[in-house]
Amino acid sequence: MAKRSRHDGRGDGRGAPDGDALWRRGQALAARGGRGLRRAVALYRQGAALRDPSCIAALAFHLDAGRGVRRDPAAARRMWARGARLGDAGCALNVGLSYKHAGRYVQARRWFEVALGLGDASAPLELGKLRLFGLGARRDVARGVAWLETAAASELDAPAGREEAMLLLAYVHLDGVFVARSWQIGSRWLARAAARGSELAATWRRDLAA
Repeated sequence: MAKRSRHDGRGDGRGAPDGDALWRRGQALAARGGRGLRRAVALYRQGAALRDPSCIAALAFHLDAGRGVRRDPAAARRMWARGARLGDAGCALNVGLSYKHAGRYVQARRWFEVALGLGDASAPLELGKLRLFGLGARRDVARGVAWLETAAASELDAPAGREEAMLLLAYVHLDGVFVARSWQIGSRWLARAAARGSELAATWRRDLAA
């Protein structure tokens, strides 16, 4: 979610809670499960009406997962899109992921590009995979590899994203998938992933050395 200031959650001074307070209360209720989920969703709806990005993202998550509300992926995408229009990069990425999981790759690519423009560090990984395998756009191996390399070098991305990018680059070069096979380049990506703590990369290197 987009970073923003947090405050004491007492609202506007007239008794009405603001979006931040609604989000905090919703998080506490959702953690309890059961009826707390439905109450959390109601609070997130109030926050979404106030254009609060955190409440919008939380409501979209519950709609997508069917937690405390009937599952509705289309409504979740619309809600995430609202968050993206408010500048939330994570919301834009989630719209893309939702479309990707539904097999609608053209729409997924477009939303990943929106997420990239908003500064989401996971977007290069997703764009790289789509370009490499020709999903949602004409296959462009060079561009796909370049996006994966950007994801692998990102210090802002989650460790799992960097690891996935490095392992995919290793696979592409070691097996010669869409590119000329290169043991040297593939092994270098495996070594980088292993140095980052990837157990899968370490096991893969041991298997290759056996």
